[in-house]
Amino acid sequence: MTAVTTFTLQTAPTRRPVRFQRWRTAFLLAWAGLVAVQALLWLNAANVAAALLVIAGGVSGIHVMARVARLRAYPISTAMLLGYTLSYFLIPPVATLIEWKPLTYNLHHPVLDFTHAFVCHVALLLAHRLYRKSQWGMQLRLGVVNRVYRPMGLFHNLGNVQIMVMGGIGLCAMMYQVFVVGMITEGSGGALNRIMQAMYPLAYLPYCLLVRPLIGAHSYLPLSLRWKLTLIAYTGVLAMVSIGSNSRALVLIGTISVCLVMAYGFITRTLPMRLFRPRRLIIVGLLLALMQGPVTDLATSMVIARAQRNDVGASELISATLDTMKNRDAIRDRLESDANDNHETWDERYLDNLFLQRLANMKFADATLDLALRQDASARAELRTIEWQRVITVLPAPVLEALGIAVDKDFVTTSSAGDLMLFTVTGDTDALGGFRTGSIFGTGYALFDWLYPGVLAILAFLTYALADAQTTRRPLPARDASPVRWVPVFSPLVVTRYYTWVFYLTSAATGVDSMSGLTQLILRGWIESAVIYTVVFWISRVVVRAIGKGAS
Repeated sequence: MTAVTTFTLQTAPTRRPVRFQRWRTAFLLAWAGLVAVQALLWLNAANVAAALLVIAGGVSGIHVMARVARLRAYPISTAMLLGYTLSYFLIPPVATLIEWKPLTYNLHHPVLDFTHAFVCHVALLLAHRLYRKSQWGMQLRLGVVNRVYRPMGLFHNLGNVQIMVMGGIGLCAMMYQVFVVGMITEGSGGALNRIMQAMYPLAYLPYCLLVRPLIGAHSYLPLSLRWKLTLIAYTGVLAMVSIGSNSRALVLIGTISVCLVMAYGFITRTLPMRLFRPRRLIIVGLLLALMQGPVTDLATSMVIARAQRNDVGASELISATLDTMKNRDAIRDRLESDANDNHETWDERYLDNLFLQRLANMKFADATLDLALRQDASARAELRTIEWQRVITVLPAPVLEALGIAVDKDFVTTSSAGDLMLFTVTGDTDALGGFRTGSIFGTGYALFDWLYPGVLAILAFLTYALADAQTTRRPLPARDASPVRWVPVFSPLVVTRYYTWVFYLTSAATGVDSMSGLTQLILRGWIESAVIYTVVFWISRVVVRAIGKGAS
């Protein structure tokens, strides 16, 4: 149970990855050509302008960030910018063309939307360049790694049994919350409930078994049949718990995170290449294609069953979801209803695909920017007050009381950024609690006008350092012929949340959808999750030792 050596930033020169650069260039040319074709198919000024902004953002994002050396040196922050590029530039034109829609489909302010996306993209890229070149930024990252995370045990090597024990503790916390307490809105409830919610990511730790070299293992042995069957059974239990919570994100977040980490390992050559044999990739591709229909039906069934979430327990909700999944007519009617709904109050229609609409939905940005444009001076002042309260609510209630700071914690934490923006415009309390997805663009513009990209860059600088601090490096043995003398090592905790980190700077999936949301990691999130992990880590060590003594 040893930790890797102290993390420094001294690196050896690397070979120029010519083949990867050629593939990157070929991809960009093909993708830009597709965007141009789409602009010609729906030829109008707005679509052409949006296409040009998308091409500029996609090309600059991939050209600057899609570099093997950069991915190895800055594993999380680089992935965050690539996720931003995917969500706002690469996926929208491809997905809309597949669905035979223009890039500007159902957008009130398409050129403004993509302008905001591009301007913030430039600000984020400049902030990352400053972070890479800044001694202060590197000192912050190294200080957190060597003085905080390493002593806490975030980079200790874990055995298979301990990984399963830690995952089981996280799963038990999730089961307690879902089946005993009932689903509570994130950020609400008592201290125990918030601790249980913070333990959710640990439930996905067993999937680290698939990428052990990236969490510090010096050698990689394929999983035995016993461990494979154990992982399959664990996935089945996790899926049932997730369905009981009626959360599509909980169903997929862990598995998608590991898939993204494996993609990282393939691109950077930090995972054994035998994991990516063509035969295996073909089999995985076929399985994904076959599962697309059932998974889509399950996601729709969960949406239909959501109407009963507040009236029945988790067990009944699982039964209702599975029963609905067998009813093809109900699923078809729901999909048709969503497509034909007038959406007078709030409209999120952009893509029909249930999964892509969470990864690349420009309507989130469009809706919040539209609200920002509709706000008068009093509405903007009210939003500033709300956003400030959302910032300071990261402090515990006793601390706020001791400092004499008045804040309506329940009000600002039980509604999303989209709800609160809609409330400031309409004054309708029915808008609260709907958990509509907001956007950094809308809240930033409402708070700071066009100065907000600068504020975003400052917050991003700190976020990059704290995000990358979840990774360290392991030196290679002298006998290794690689010109690179180290390999990146991920904290097991970041593997379980890699999906979240990739899309952190977007409204996609579990990304941040407001300016105040960006401050939560900086003020509390970076240490809170580590403390939870550390407590469970040491508890699991005691359990594993007890198991070992019992077996002997």
